[in-house]
Amino acid sequence: CPEEIMKECPAIDAVFLGEAEASLTLAIENFADTGSFGAVPGMLSRNERGEATRTHSSLRMSRIDRVDAIPSPDWTGVDLDYYLGAKCGITQKEKPSLPIIATRGCPHSCHFCTVPNMWGNRWIPRSAESVVQEMRDYRDRYGVRHFDFIDLTLVINRKWVVQFCNELERANLGVTWALPIGTRSEALDQELIDQMAHSGLTHILFSAESASKETIEAINKKLNPDHLAMCLRSAVGANLIVKLVFINGFPEQHWHDVWANWKYIVFAAWVGIHDVVSLGFVPYPGTEFYDRLKAEGRLEEGFDYIYLNNDLKGMRSWSPSFSDQRLRQISAFSMAMFYFFQFLFRPMRFLRTFFRMLTFRAPRTNFELILSNRLRGVFSFMKAGT
Repeated sequence: CPEEIMKECPAIDAVFLGEAEASLTLAIENFADTGSFGAVPGMLSRNERGEATRTHSSLRMSRIDRVDAIPSPDWTGVDLDYYLGAKCGITQKEKPSLPIIATRGCPHSCHFCTVPNMWGNRWIPRSAESVVQEMRDYRDRYGVRHFDFIDLTLVINRKWVVQFCNELERANLGVTWALPIGTRSEALDQELIDQMAHSGLTHILFSAESASKETIEAINKKLNPDHLAMCLRSAVGANLIVKLVFINGFPEQHWHDVWANWKYIVFAAWVGIHDVVSLGFVPYPGTEFYDRLKAEGRLEEGFDYIYLNNDLKGMRSWSPSFSDQRLRQISAFSMAMFYFFQFLFRPMRFLRTFFRMLTFRAPRTNFELILSNRLRGVFSFMKAGT
């Protein structure tokens, strides 16, 4: 896979596999001393003929066990005053916000995910104390008041999450936090969700991918839709902004699997979650599905089939049951149906949302963001016309 990437992208001089803190540092030091990268574990570079070659017998550096020893990000080269002033947070548009990472890796092996190939199956957390200390530093130094945790999957070990929440509450930083990346529900229950909310959690995104048992099994997703339903109810009851993600277009997906998703979407609207996102499956290099489709001869040369999984116009179906165009219609209809039923079940939410946008309040949900952008476009057009 990395060889293919370097073949398709001549501008790339080197690729590092896995965690690159040590290997990248070694390569830079070698280049500074000798003018070449040298032999670095987990690195590919170009030879005299421009071909991608491995520089060391080790395919990659060993995983970093002591993640607390990794320094915090150095923000000195970033104009944080501009960034924070522009309210560019992922989930929070009203407070100065920064991303943060508390854990590395994921113990699961979903067939559509690149994580197992990059990280293996080890989930390694930082200590709760070091995470809270980094939050404290950003609050005191930059005035940050909200943190988006962009971990691959933060909620794996219940005991660790409890420790983090306790430590954050003891610190009394006066900040909020969110989980905008796919959160797994296995370790969650109502008590833990309530504690997370009490410690300052405001937003949570659940990655369901599918509500069909057949699809869940085909993609090797360890998900119990009934347990997820309990988590959705608990999160809404804790006054969190809740988002649910589905993926359509899997190779084994059929129409009855789509119907299972639609029934779950209506249920989610009835429960009271705030957003549903319907993405398109993409066979990313390094995944189980990529290897399978490649072996079946269904992937053409190059990477033209790779797109952002939320690019509605570019979605491609790998299912034998529906075409590319039908997949795009399924995704669009899934989201439209959710918002229709959400506001049917909760008409006051729609009125409050519309009022927030008319008064130019910062959007809190995907729907509010879309509506806000539309209204701003209309107002800009009207202003230009005058």
